[in-house]
Amino acid sequence: MKFLAAAAFAALALPHALSRHVLAQTACTGTPLTGVVHDSTQAIIPGALLTLDSGPAATSSSDGHFRLACVPEGSHRLSVSAPGFATQTVTLRSPHPASLDLLLKVEEVETNVDVSGDDDTPATNATSSGPTQTIS
Repeated sequence: MKFLAAAAFAALALPHALSRHVLAQTACTGTPLTGVVHDSTQAIIPGALLTLDSGPAATSSSDGHFRLACVPEGSHRLSVSAPGFATQTVTLRSPHPASLDLLLKVEEVETNVDVSGDDDTPATNATSSGPTQTIS
């Protein structure tokens, strides 16, 4: 008896679930937006987060490619971020005629080093040679 009730419930629920799936597929009035995320050396960046107009984030795949399935026609802001890279925001129009080629720059890192000695120690002598500095 319990089996019959479960089977009847499944039979009634299945058409409803399928109709919702079909409605979700046909409700899209936009076009896909595709592209690849890489750095300045053309190395791909997997796992980059892509956010269109502050909506839900998508993630670039293991080969750096991404696909946003349904982007409505008009102007949009696409924000791209990944650990170790500076966030980039681009403005684009949809439908976009070609695949996007998104370049992320390495995030700037600033380090402050404070070198001090005992009061009896003479001051250090720093000499500069190009982009390096030697402290003696």
